[in-house]
Formats: sequence, structure tokens, C-alpha cells
Amino acid sequence: MTEFSPRAILVGFPHAGKSTYLALLFLAILRGERCSIQLANHRDDREHANFLMSALLNCKEATRTEVSQKKGLRLSIRHRSGEEGLLAVPDLSGETWQDVIETGTMDADLFDDVRYSRSAALFIHVGDFAHDPLIADVNAGADALGDADPRESAAPEPYTPTQVDVAELLQVLDETAGPECEISVVLSAFDLAEGITPADWLTDNAPLVAQYLRSARPRRTIRLYGLSAQGGSFDTDRDQLSDRDGLDRAIMTDSDGVDAAIDEPILGLLRR
Repeated sequence: MTEFSPRAILVGFPHAGKSTYLALLFLAILRGERCSIQLANHRDDREHANFLMSALLNCKEATRTEVSQKKGLRLSIRHRSGEEGLLAVPDLSGETWQDVIETGTMDADLFDDVRYSRSAALFIHVGDFAHDPLIADVNAGADALGDADPRESAAPEPYTPTQVDVAELLQVLDETAGPECEISVVLSAFDLAEGITPADWLTDNAPLVAQYLRSARPRRTIRLYGLSAQGGSFDTDRDQLSDRDGLDRAIMTDSDGVDAAIDEPILGLLRR
């Protein structure tokens, strides 16, 4: 696999669901179920992918330390048609993408990963997403700040992306990737959004992102998916989930809520 082999990349801010999806995808590939891709001959980073898969099967979330120990990950994959490519996760923790938005810069290796991609999957965790505040909320916050003692320092809040952050990252992908690259937006932990399709959730909760997708579709292939790689919460539903097969409990749907293959968000890499 050459340095500039066609590739698919997984993109997202911290806690967006990239690692859990990778674990599920690796499981589907090894089982030969709910996907049409296989592992190619190159060994790459299968050991870490196997570690993530084991955590998923045991209803355990990989800790942030365990994920961050492996900054990036690459797997050589092959479609059943024989087409080969590279699945790249430039940053499992997601902090690199946060830096891209905050600094407006991208290093050469990351630029190449995006530029030579035929497929880019952007993950949004529906339970770890900052909804834009109402005017009343803003005013209440301003009043609270006015009453606060400026000498008091609060602990920094964990990073939670807003729809503006996601739209900016989507724009970075759109402007950097080549014209053949297909972009998929994957709404992870979608079991939390009961009774609604991915398309409706995006319109209701991230209208700026939904608008960007509509405006970009005439010139680029863009798809939307809902994903529950775990099938539920490992904190509250562990006993029920542990009784079910790891692949059977997972959910992947298209924008209208119709079942889709696990590898569908990255198949642009191998559609040629």
C-alpha cells in the first residue's frame, strides 16, 4: 500500500464515536457479516483494532487513555470486487480535529489523508452535542455572570462541539478533499434519538449542518447515517446488552431510517 493509496478516513471531535464504530466495523469484517469489505494482506494496526473490538464485545468502553495511546490507526482493506484501499483514522482521540478548527491549520500528513480520500466519514455523537442556546438562556447566563465573583475560577468544561464547529469541520473536509471524495455524516449513539430519522434529527438539532449538506449535494456525494455501535448504554443497559450478540445489537440506518450495511459510510473508497 503506497503512501498516496486511495483511502477512507474517519473524522470527528473527541467522544464522537470513531473508535466504537471502528470496533464494530472490525467485528463485521472478521465475521463477514453486514459488510462487503475484507482485510487486505497488509497487517497494519490490526492489534489495536482487535483491542477496541474486544472492549465492544465485553460491553466496555475503551478509556480515553487507552484510545489516546494510539494516536492514529490504519487498516488495509479490500472490497469483494477486488478493489483495495486504506482505512485511516488520523486521530482516535479527536483532539487533532479540535485543533484544526481552533487554529485554522492542518499539518502535512493530515492534509494528505484528507486530500487523497475517496471517502470521509464525519461522526457526531447525538448525546455529546451542544445545542445552540435560546435567547432567554443567553440572557440568564449573562445575568449569572454579572453576579459571579471574577476572582473565582471554575474548572474547565469538557469540550462539547456545537453545530457551528461541526459545520466548520465539514467545510474543511469539503474544501480539502478531492472532487471524487464521498462524505458521510454519521450520527453516533443514535439509540438515544428514539422515534426520529437521522434526517429529521439533523434538521431539528443541527440545522446549519443540514443546510450545508443540502447546498453541497449538487457538487459532491454526501450521505447521512444513524449509528448505534453499542446498541445502548453500557452504563445502564450492560446486563441486557451482554446477553446479545455484539453485531446483532448494533444499529446502522440511512438518512430515512432504513437499515444499512455497517461499512456503508466508507464504501466510497471502493465504489470505483
